[in-house]
Amino acid sequence: SSSKSEELRFPMASLSFCGQTTAAFWLANGSTLQTVQTSGLDTYKIAITSDAGGASQRDCSVTLYDIGGGTQYGSMVRRVEVWNQEKYQGPRGLIYTVDCSNHKDLDLAGTYLTEIIDEGGVDGGALLVFANKQDVSGALSAEDLEALPWMRAIKTNGKVARVHVQPCIATAGTGLREGLEWLGSS
Repeated sequence: SSSKSEELRFPMASLSFCGQTTAAFWLANGSTLQTVQTSGLDTYKIAITSDAGGASQRDCSVTLYDIGGGTQYGSMVRRVEVWNQEKYQGPRGLIYTVDCSNHKDLDLAGTYLTEIIDEGGVDGGALLVFANKQDVSGALSAEDLEALPWMRAIKTNGKVARVHVQPCIATAGTGLREGLEWLGSS
């Protein structure tokens, strides 16, 4: 069994109140707390071991940069651009959290994500989408999120190398570690 250690860094973005800070806190601490909307930049370090097919394993240190949710369109895109210029080291990518229970803002979430990608916020790297709030009655499933026109366009536009939509419940930690293991698996 070979072991390889690597440090990965990813910004996290979303609309406001989608659960990205809760997800980041849960991943770093194994528990949740009452969170408030992030203003500025919060940093979380997480260690993961990914089984890459049985014989080899990859140990990763993942640093998540919670750049805050946005309702001001240009503001969030600018924060991702600034993060990429100032903090970027290693594989490019993005973790984007979608509140799947908020049907009225799903298209807006897609608009934000598309703009971040169009502005180079993923730069040919990996995109992990947390399909959050799966415990809420009527929440869009991860499969239905993947089928939305904006998500299909992102998967085929050639600007993102890999895309994974991970169903999750940030308040319980469900699905979060699996998403990070996917990021660390290649």
